[in-house]
Amino acid sequence: MSNQLASLTNALAGWPWLEIGLRGAGIALTWLVVWMVNRQLRPRLRRRLSEKRGVPERQIQPLSTLVTYALITAGILVTLALANLTSLLYSALTAAGVAGIIIGFAIKDLAANFISGLFVLLDRPFVEGDIIRVGEFTGTVTKIALRTTTIKTFDGPAVFIPNSLAATTPVTNFSVAELRRVGLTIPVFHESDIQRAMSLVAELAERDERVVREPAPSLYVEGVRDGMVVLQWYGYVRPADMFTVPSDLRRRIVEEFRRQGILLGMPVLLSLTPQYFDKGEAHPSQQPETKNGTTEGPDV
Repeated sequence: MSNQLASLTNALAGWPWLEIGLRGAGIALTWLVVWMVNRQLRPRLRRRLSEKRGVPERQIQPLSTLVTYALITAGILVTLALANLTSLLYSALTAAGVAGIIIGFAIKDLAANFISGLFVLLDRPFVEGDIIRVGEFTGTVTKIALRTTTIKTFDGPAVFIPNSLAATTPVTNFSVAELRRVGLTIPVFHESDIQRAMSLVAELAERDERVVREPAPSLYVEGVRDGMVVLQWYGYVRPADMFTVPSDLRRRIVEEFRRQGILLGMPVLLSLTPQYFDKGEAHPSQQPETKNGTTEGPDV
């Protein structure tokens, strides 16, 4: 029996095309398995983590991406082994150790972006769909790749931010917290009914259902200056309403103040004539200062 197997082995050894076909079939089978496992594993992993463990969706997406990269890496290694290129891979890695120093200087920025992309996926400072600000750019994250992160700005253009910049620059994420605090500064003319103005602001904010009740909004007098009383209002809204609520409240406040006869404040410049001082109505400590040819009164 052993002699027959040896004869069959020697006969097959003379057919190199058969070996090539088997190796090719093995490579095709490998990538078929990678595709099937990736297609079946990711939804199950997402469902298991989301439903049974309560992991937020923003944390599942980066993990799902890493699973895909791991499967592709495994497929590449198996392909090299089936193609009998393992020794070539070892030789290439050895040569790369010598050439890597030279090449590293040439592609250091690319390598930094790649490594930073891994940190972004692992640390999860933001995920796709978050509204973030990186440097001077603010927008919605549409894609996180290993080299760049793409955000769509509110003006429309897409900005491709190198991951090295996203990993080393402070990133403001507007979508992490469930609530966002927004504020309004309302200057009121000092001779207007301040208490009535505060009541109107509080009432208009309370009517808006997008302003949450807990934490409760706050309203106070921020300061008195330049002939006006400055009111400050703060309230909490959902991240999706952080821009629309302040805009709508400003419009309603202006319209309601106009109907109620309450004047909005504006800086007042007090000019004192020489006759004013001749009457002795100005205290020496309240002597006006002349700046750029304009006489200004004392600060309130």
